[in-house]
Amino acid sequence: MSSGEATMVQAGERSEAAAKDAPWPPLWLAGLHLGALWALAFVQPLFGLLGQNAAFFVARDNTPGDVLIFALVFAIVPPLIATALVGVARLVDARLGKLVQLGFVTLLAAVLILQVIKGLSPRALVVGTLALALGAVVAAAYARFAGLRTVLSVLGVAPVVVIALLLFFSPVNEVVFPSAEASSAAGSGAAASKPTPVVVLIYDELPTLSLMTKDKRLDAQRYPNFARLAKSSTWYQNATSVSDGTYVAVPAVLTGLRPHAELPTSHTYPNNLFTLLGKTYAQHDQEPITHVCSQELCGVRARATQSARLSSLASDLSIVERRVLLPKGMADKLPPIDRDWEDFNADAGNDDLASVAGKTAPTDAGASRGKSPIRVAGNDLPAKRVRAGRAVVATMKPGGAKPGLWMVHYVIPHVPWRFLDDGSQYVVDGPTMPGLNDQTWGSNHFLLQQAYQRHMLMMRFADRLLGDEIDQMKRTGLWDKALVILVSDHGGAIGATESRRPATKENFPKVAGIPFFVKLPGQDKGAVDPKFVTTMDVVPTVAKQLGVNTKWKFDGKPVDEPHTDALLKQRNGRTAKLVGVKPQDFVHRRDAILAQQDKAFPAGLAALWAVGPRRDLVGKPLSVLDRQPAGAQSATIANPALYRKVRPTSGVIPSYITGTTTGVAPGSDLVVAINRRIRASGKAYVEHGDRRYSFVVPAKTLRRGRNRIEVLSVRGTSARILARTG
Repeated sequence: MSSGEATMVQAGERSEAAAKDAPWPPLWLAGLHLGALWALAFVQPLFGLLGQNAAFFVARDNTPGDVLIFALVFAIVPPLIATALVGVARLVDARLGKLVQLGFVTLLAAVLILQVIKGLSPRALVVGTLALALGAVVAAAYARFAGLRTVLSVLGVAPVVVIALLLFFSPVNEVVFPSAEASSAAGSGAAASKPTPVVVLIYDELPTLSLMTKDKRLDAQRYPNFARLAKSSTWYQNATSVSDGTYVAVPAVLTGLRPHAELPTSHTYPNNLFTLLGKTYAQHDQEPITHVCSQELCGVRARATQSARLSSLASDLSIVERRVLLPKGMADKLPPIDRDWEDFNADAGNDDLASVAGKTAPTDAGASRGKSPIRVAGNDLPAKRVRAGRAVVATMKPGGAKPGLWMVHYVIPHVPWRFLDDGSQYVVDGPTMPGLNDQTWGSNHFLLQQAYQRHMLMMRFADRLLGDEIDQMKRTGLWDKALVILVSDHGGAIGATESRRPATKENFPKVAGIPFFVKLPGQDKGAVDPKFVTTMDVVPTVAKQLGVNTKWKFDGKPVDEPHTDALLKQRNGRTAKLVGVKPQDFVHRRDAILAQQDKAFPAGLAALWAVGPRRDLVGKPLSVLDRQPAGAQSATIANPALYRKVRPTSGVIPSYITGTTTGVAPGSDLVVAINRRIRASGKAYVEHGDRRYSFVVPAKTLRRGRNRIEVLSVRGTSARILARTG
């Protein structure tokens, strides 16, 4: 060995010895290391996602203070707690403190590594074990090599960086530090030559296809109130929306502008329906997700307390975080986060519904005379939204010093599908939408049938809400005086291997095709107009009908003017790209879908319950089946207590009967009997690794008080009782 080589070896040995003998970091520096790892493993993935979805905070009514408190607490407090635990362990024994520190390093490094390797295997146990093993390797290197500890010292700025990126360099900045409202947001409004009352009704995720028969008429038996509206308004049968996401689609309705992924607030959209009329009109606004109407025009929105808001935010974001970090197999078992803006952990309030099932729900204001009242039970998010909308509807009447503008956005028939046609709700135990994985439907025929059934029941509730709106306006004399416009922000799709909401060329008629009705003041005859209008045409139509002279530039145009677009376009919220379809292709595809829809669910009410493989048994007494011993087959019935005390006036009717099975092969035919009579049929299925079943039964088949529920597997005329309630 040369002298140079010997020197290099000696230097390497000294370096290694120095690394081994390097002092263990003091507590403050050890805490800095944990803070860096926490920021990289937990904070950055979540903050990165929130930075791209700032509307999450807007839709939840979070204040700037809420966002600041959450960001600072989440980024700083957990590593401070970990550091305190290390400090306590050091006080007990220096070696124990070192082990606790290395334990935290192992766990944090494992989480960080998991994000890189979770796609290697669909088995969570495999990738989880590998991530933990690699995390231990990182911890060993941390203990052995001072250089690695130096790197983490440099990365100690990570918490500050990720907080700054969220608060100052993402769209969340506009939530935390909102700019001053544009002057037009508080303006007096342009002078309307015709001071006509205006009513704009926005429904959510309501596709025109679900209203139509195969001959392209409205299904008047299934949706009588949409048919009532059509008799005295113009139905734009080929109308389309311009975005598949509410926080982008609703501003397009309220501004007449092509959608962009910006915050749905009055700061972002100062020129809108509300500022068009301004203080010359009495404004009545129900925006559960968007904030396009300014506080000066529509007042301060009612909010929960800050502690309640922060608690809800922490609960929901814990689910978002786990969905981001965990392998798919584990994430799929978590509540969905892409079907609404909040209330993820409570499955949209099912626990709350179960708790009020035996009590009488109050009758909401605005109930139609001569009709049974709508009782919306519970304090969950969907119930609160419906009640808030109905409260605005109850104010619809003419008179006063100013004409009125009423804008009501009902988040109906949007998921969760849990409302029956009369407004009663049912508890959903287990997966909220069996057959749907993320935003893509599977190919299980029965689950697709049941999904469509539940959607149609929600459509019937939307129709009932519309009926109350029409009745309120007619009762008060507003109907003949007002300009009434009804649209949906977007539609939705149900079909084998089909995207539920993100727009594609294949599902375009289902997702983009929406109802669009315009009733002019005094109009009493209906018409069907084939023009390809869009939801951007609402505000231009209002401006023209009221004679408002404005210099605003619209992307839409009044509905009574020619529309000659070569392509119908809808924004796909996931890709942020426009999906274009030729008008003639839209019509051809829609008509083909209508023909398929009619085969599965013909027009009328009877088809609502024609679901499942053994429809021949529905309505018959249980005695028509030969009972056999269940053997190894069994099942559970979720929430059995609900069937011991059914009370229709509670607003909660357990019409969704579900549970798990054991020893029952997926695809087996099942039926459910209520009080010894068969009321629905279905099939056993597997969802997220669990064997399950589910039925939807008519509310009237459940009597007041105690009900006997029996779930049976059937083959021919033989049956095995899998589960029953007393």
